[in-house]
Amino acid sequence: MLAAILTCGLMMAACGVEVSNSGGTSTDEMHAKIANTRWQMTEVLNQNNEWVAPDFYTSVDIRELSFGYDKKYFMRICKSADRQNVTLINGYYDVDRDAISMTDDNYQGIAYNLKITSLSGNTLEGQFTDWGVEQQSYSGGATTHDVRHYTIRLKRIEK
Repeated sequence: MLAAILTCGLMMAACGVEVSNSGGTSTDEMHAKIANTRWQMTEVLNQNNEWVAPDFYTSVDIRELSFGYDKKYFMRICKSADRQNVTLINGYYDVDRDAISMTDDNYQGIAYNLKITSLSGNTLEGQFTDWGVEQQSYSGGATTHDVRHYTIRLKRIEK
């Protein structure tokens, strides 16, 4: 079994298949790629593993996500089923080789995270995590978050 795993790994390396999704991009290179850009969500992966337009997925719609050079971001996001309640969020972002962590000026800590699986031309794809609103449990004093994960595609839009 171990020999089969090693052989498979060597075959993938020989074929040029890249296992890591970071692509060797440094933090500075990733920041340069997203700084001073503006994005809009075009598709989200639904529970049937089908890419659908945000209009057909009621849980999240990122109508605008702008990253500044100064590590500030702005987001217009809709998380309501009626698609009418749009929240405007300002905060700071931090870039890693394959992830963007975003804080919210009205929230303590990281509010959103986008783990980038693909950034090619005008398309950005990744795992978007909404860390949710902190909730206190009155019975045990525990703090919980309503964490949500989405696989999304964004397209670059003009300023």
